[in-house]
Amino acid sequence: MATTSLQTNLIIRLKEEDFQALEGIAEHIHIPVKDLVHGIISYALDQYSKSKTTTLNRPAA
Repeated sequence: MATTSLQTNLIIRLKEEDFQALEGIAEHIHIPVKDLVHGIISYALDQYSKSKTTTLNRPAA
């Protein structure tokens, strides 16, 4: 999977404490941290693209 600039911006904004929290969550639900982060970013990108599509398809007021 290619990394988009939006993904890069999301990753850059994470702080050390954020990664520690993600590690704790991943350990709790028994999945690799990489898979958890990938899922979160994929979900965020999906929601972002849906919101853009909804905005573009909305009739003018």
